[in-house]
Amino acid sequence: MKSITSFVLGIIANVVIAQKSPDVIYCNDFQNVAIVMDTPIAQAVTGSEDFVFSYNQTAEDSLGLLQGRPGKDSNLLVRTTDGGLYHYILKYKDTLTQFVHFIDPVFRINSIQTIKNGDEENKVKIFSKGISNSTFMEKLSTYYLNRNPHRIALKSKDKIKLEVQGLYYFQEKVYMVLNIQNRSNIDFRINTLNLTKIHGLNRRKSSYQELEIQNLHRKGFPVVVRSGKNARFVMVYPKVTLGDHETLKLFLNEKNGGRHIDLLIKKI
Repeated sequence: MKSITSFVLGIIANVVIAQKSPDVIYCNDFQNVAIVMDTPIAQAVTGSEDFVFSYNQTAEDSLGLLQGRPGKDSNLLVRTTDGGLYHYILKYKDTLTQFVHFIDPVFRINSIQTIKNGDEENKVKIFSKGISNSTFMEKLSTYYLNRNPHRIALKSKDKIKLEVQGLYYFQEKVYMVLNIQNRSNIDFRINTLNLTKIHGLNRRKSSYQELEIQNLHRKGFPVVVRSGKNARFVMVYPKVTLGDHETLKLFLNEKNGGRHIDLLIKKI
């Protein structure tokens, strides 16, 4: 009787522990780790091919199974059918002590609130209480920074290379992953990095306009790029659309120096 009681208490203790939403989820390649959401999973993606998160994509289900193989730490982003967004760090571990995680909705990094307006119900996305806009952009920037780079635009000048390695849209914002490589013998100290929207052609100055786009958030922005090094970071801007004869321009210039780069982004 005593052994049975201990066994039952052990199960209850494990469930209580599992109900605490984790910042880090451990997994391996020979055991399944179950992640149980409060509402069905709509979309989920991991930041690395070393980790696989599987869930029912043909019918609504709140259960997902996670496995991972040895490699660099990654992350998991889950969106539920009610609009909740969840983010966790993934790590490989040979020996696991917890195989089930019950995710409490209070730990979502955003939420959807239904507001009644007369006879109509309008669903409005808002940030959860206690989660700031800046914190949300920081978490999502970390996620995009961990994704594999894809060359979108590149320009080199004076042995300084500026490259756009990713453009991602989410909630009326664009997350731009950038990389600066310094192949010179002199450190490159950044003075400004501005994004502008250009309308018209430079040779037709009467219709040529440049409008600076306000930066909303920066993740990993470098003050200086040392000689022989590179810096990868994320800049967040309001969502941008391009019409006919419109393009984007990144302008990078050096503090107390003459080096600068103009990089045009023609497609987004």
